[in-house]
Amino acid sequence: MNPFSYGTIVKEPYFFDREEECQRIVATLSGGNNLVLFAPRRFGKTLLVFRAIEELEKKGFICIYFDFMPIYSRESFIEAYSKAIISKQDNIQKAVKALAKFVKGIRPKLVFNQSGNPDFSMDFTENKVNEKTLEKSLICRKI
Repeated sequence: MNPFSYGTIVKEPYFFDREEECQRIVATLSGGNNLVLFAPRRFGKTLLVFRAIEELEKKGFICIYFDFMPIYSRESFIEAYSKAIISKQDNIQKAVKALAKFVKGIRPKLVFNQSGNPDFSMDFTENKVNEKTLEKSLICRKI
């Protein structure tokens, strides 16, 4: 019987024998440094990142995660990044309004889906998002 789970992002009890790597990631990031994780597919990189995020959040860091696979433009990056930031906020409606004030050129929309959960999307008021809009969205971490 194979003890490994694959094909989806898994958590405990499937996280084992990676504590040293996790602590190195946490130490590196909590020290204000960047890092790149590189390994072949299905080696557990995403699971390791989620475990490191859990540890960093226990230390008081605010962490966001979003998938870069569907990112194909500045607009899609800004939307994914903003959604990740908004999802960490206590008052989503207030955060959406603050984002709209802070980052010019976007119009955030908050709607409720069929199950009653808030769903966030955005429109861009300009035909092409410029560098300034991208820069402002990156600065806008904690609303």
